[in-house]
Amino acid sequence: MRERRCYYVQREQYKQFSRQEEAEKKKEEEEEEEEEKMKKKKKKKKKKKKKKKKKKKKKKKKKKRDC
Repeated sequence: MRERRCYYVQREQYKQFSRQEEAEKKKEEEEEEEEEKMKKKKKKKKKKKKKKKKKKKKKKKKKKRDC
């Protein structure tokens, strides 16, 4: 009986350990994704600044009136 109990206890401990490892991996992946998003946002902002151009105003021509 003790052997069976030990087996079940070990199995539960292993399950808990594997769950913790999976949770840590997920957290690391999420952090990496957030860092990549931040890098992309910074790059996009720089590109927008380069694209902006000043528009020239057109002068309106005055119509001559016949008096």
